Amino acid sequence: MPRPMWSGAISFGLVNIPVKLYKATASTSGKAISFHQIHKTCGSRIKQLRWCPKEDVEVPWDEVVKGYEFEKGKYVEVQKEELDALLPDEDYASVSIENFVALADVDPIYFDRAYYISPDGSPKAYALLHEALASTGKVAVARVLLRTRSHLALVRVLEDHLVMETMYYDKEVADPAEVPGIPKGKAAHVDKKQVEVAHQLIESMTIAWDPERYKDEYTQKVKKVIEAKIEGGEVVESPVPRAEEGGGQVVDLLDALKRSVDATKQRGKNHPATLADVAGLQQQQQQPVARSKARRVKTATRRRGGAKRRSRARHG
Repeated sequence: MPRPMWSGAISFGLVNIPVKLYKATASTSGKAISFHQIHKTCGSRIKQLRWCPKEDVEVPWDEVVKGYEFEKGKYVEVQKEELDALLPDEDYASVSIENFVALADVDPIYFDRAYYISPDGSPKAYALLHEALASTGKVAVARVLLRTRSHLALVRVLEDHLVMETMYYDKEVADPAEVPGIPKGKAAHVDKKQVEVAHQLIESMTIAWDPERYKDEYTQKVKKVIEAKIEGGEVVESPVPRAEEGGGQVVDLLDALKRSVDATKQRGKNHPATLADVAGLQQQQQQPVARSKARRVKTATRRRGGAKRRSRARHG
């Protein structure tokens, strides 16, 4: 069962309808193919570092702040607390309906992401809104706050469900008049006979819409390529343990606990491993990571020293 990504209420006049939102689409679902970046020469997975080009060092998360570039190379820092203070005190978890419009009047270019809406509690109010929209042929224009950002949204009927589409604001949609090469005036004139033939072609190719008719053939071909490489033994094994790739202390502690169980079995039930033994095993696990960090610091120091020597050589 999918997990809801948001819960709150649809505000409809004086009516509040408790609901939950579920993602209706997922480009990163199990059907999609995703790739990691690995080092071609050794097969290690590439790490994306937060790097300071001035100090030539890796920057930890606690030293990272948000900055808005108002001029080239000039920033103003904005703290998280300042952004949180801008969030509304009321209707924080509400899909607030503002207007109703005809769906045909809304161009799909404004649609962003789709979410299924399910009732959270009694379905009566949910069914009422569904029936009202279905019988009038209208859709609801609303505002909703998702992940600290205010979204324009559209609530519509899809079979037995209500669906919410987050939308782009008008200024987020590029002006089509700025697109070059669009024929206008005499350049846009077409022959009537050609139009008639085009109509015939369109009519001959018109069918009822069936989304299952269209398959992601490229992804299927990529899967076959990957499966063939696995079966053919074209496998590269990373020489770097997962713990050193940023697995964290959770993985290290789990391994330490397993080793402590093995140690207990070797000692016998009357001499179980103590918490001190576990801590010692965890410290041993962390030593390679510490040495790895020390090597990175030493490498960064050598780089800075080399850069300074090259700078002195150029200017000396």
